[in-house]
Amino acid sequence: MVPTDSFDRETGIDMLNVNGGISDGAQYAIRKLSWALIIAVVLEIAWFNFPFWESLTFGPEQQVELNTGSGLTETSAGTYRIDNVDQAYFEFDAGGVHVDNIKFDLSVPGWGPNSWRDALGPFITMRVSATDSSSTAFIDLPSFTYCQGLSDSHWRRLHLSGGSDTVRIYLSGYEGMEVRVDSVSINAVRPFNVIPLRLVTLVVVALAFHALRPASPLHKRRLAARSAGVKVAIALLVVFELVAVVGISRLSGVSGSAETDNLQASGTAVLDFNQYNYVADALLQGRVSLDLPVSSSLSKMENPYDAAARNSVLAETGETYYMDYAYYDGEYYSYFGVLPALTMFAPYKALTGYDLRTDRAVSALCIGYVLTANALLLALSRRYAPSISLGLFLWASLSFVTCSGLLYLAFLPQLYSIPILMGLSCVFIGLTCWLISEKAEGGSYRKALLALGGLFVALSLACRPQYVLAALLAFPIFWEGITRHRQFFSIRGAGNTAAVIVPFLLVALPVMWYNALRFGSPFDFGAGYNLTSSDMTSRGIVAARSLPAVFQYLFQPFSVNARYPYVYGVNMAVDYQGYWFYEPFLGGFFWFAPIAATIFFSPRWFKRHRGSIRILVASLLVIAFVILFADYQIASITTRYFNDFSWLVLISTWLMLWSEDHALSTKTLLLQVLYVAIIAGIILNVWCLLSPDRYGSLASTCPTLYYGIASLFNLV
Repeated sequence: MVPTDSFDRETGIDMLNVNGGISDGAQYAIRKLSWALIIAVVLEIAWFNFPFWESLTFGPEQQVELNTGSGLTETSAGTYRIDNVDQAYFEFDAGGVHVDNIKFDLSVPGWGPNSWRDALGPFITMRVSATDSSSTAFIDLPSFTYCQGLSDSHWRRLHLSGGSDTVRIYLSGYEGMEVRVDSVSINAVRPFNVIPLRLVTLVVVALAFHALRPASPLHKRRLAARSAGVKVAIALLVVFELVAVVGISRLSGVSGSAETDNLQASGTAVLDFNQYNYVADALLQGRVSLDLPVSSSLSKMENPYDAAARNSVLAETGETYYMDYAYYDGEYYSYFGVLPALTMFAPYKALTGYDLRTDRAVSALCIGYVLTANALLLALSRRYAPSISLGLFLWASLSFVTCSGLLYLAFLPQLYSIPILMGLSCVFIGLTCWLISEKAEGGSYRKALLALGGLFVALSLACRPQYVLAALLAFPIFWEGITRHRQFFSIRGAGNTAAVIVPFLLVALPVMWYNALRFGSPFDFGAGYNLTSSDMTSRGIVAARSLPAVFQYLFQPFSVNARYPYVYGVNMAVDYQGYWFYEPFLGGFFWFAPIAATIFFSPRWFKRHRGSIRILVASLLVIAFVILFADYQIASITTRYFNDFSWLVLISTWLMLWSEDHALSTKTLLLQVLYVAIIAGIILNVWCLLSPDRYGSLASTCPTLYYGIASLFNLV
């Protein structure tokens, strides 16, 4: 008799029921989908439509008659012009009625969207001020944004005490702005509104959480099985990650790429982020300096790196300088690594005659980062933890992509992201080649992979120089080959040694020559000549910076307010008595990657483990600290630099967790804690994309998405 149970509950892999009926696996999937759909429908009806149910209890709806403050002038029937911003308000007599909500129907004559990013506009900032039974004086309520194309924002729920006599509606705009008022009413019933996108999102999220939960069959399936099910699961996750990071890179619309005809300016500084295309032009013309105009006043300054003096001199003469460009000996240069210009921007310009858009280059590099990061994680798992579960690998991949700082680089697709993304991708490829270079017959290596690995790690020197420290990881990776099999640093291992080292020489020599041509020294990459907000040439190394910098980079708590989007920039005050430069900052690394807190248990882990994995974890952590030290001493405090050290810490984290796979499989509570830490990190990193206290804030660059998400979660 042919068995009808075709569902492998241990692995979670469903097989076709040969009897032609619905297999147990299909029935299992249908049950889970049904439960997810039921939960989503209940939330949709009871929670997300709560404003409808609540509004049924309000008093009768009333249309109100509006009077205007002295700051508004009626230009035609129902249309008003703002003449005085402070007195731009409408006023109505509520007649002692308890005002539960106000419904607005407003528009701005002549307004039209520029793109999908502002398609829900116009966006009008408003606030309500009212009297109630608790106060005869006006009570000022918080401001809010009215979006004409977003119906949920047309209602504003109020929580006043008792009845109100007078209610004012203030408009925030500019003098000369016109607003048309079609109607204003109070205590209106909100419509019952089922949003299909929200319903589908809830179902997908519920299924994803269920699939990745600690008790999931994914945690019973071994990664080393290499079955079709394992490959499909990994492929699906990688595709999801690719779609997510590319989508995020298109959100803000901030690139500064090839639009050099519309340069931004901030005082005397020109903000031109088309730097890599200028480097490409220079290379194609056979030069190393950039073909940019140098202000005569700047060229005459004794110390052009003194930001205050530079701004003063140029403001007086009406001239400008290029912000974040290296300036040396009367010429502009780029201190960013040259490899992206050589491999992407120059070839594109040579083939098409056009500049390569920087934001599109970032999107492409994000794809490369995700693919190479997953390849590295696979190589590490098969080398050091071949028995881990598929679930643990998927967790590692998700945390690596979302908590490493990659989302920050994708969200702001400007030139700053490019050398980091390309440099790390090169390192990931190089380390992967080294990890898979050992032959199965032990103690011998594929020289082609050794050389390829060395080449790619070395190429990081031409992207972001500190990444070349990853070359030190060759020692723990080849530890057995060095100490036991004598396949390196010996006569019989001379070929292997040369295969690893020679590529570094082949890359380092032209990079040093390029440096010497620009800055007169083969070891000077030019970062010190950056025209920025401080004098980088005199920054120096100061030990007193370490304590506050380490605290802010790693442990600074994020700032939460009870106002959408709830996460805001943190207070960066320090006691350090010296110049302290930082960019918009939302919190320390361990808050955004809570799973990485595992490294605080590393002393106990080191006591239990020996061999190359122990040396590798120690090396990763040491290199992470060295790079972190260089970042805060040489540069500044910025979330962008999480990427410099986060990958090292996260790999250390997962190597330690993977090596404890057997213990984790028997300690359900610990596995649940790790799951919560990963989910918390993912949610925080994604939600923080909405924070207004970051470059390229969606509130200004993509208000449709910013307010649309607020509406989707019933937060407007």
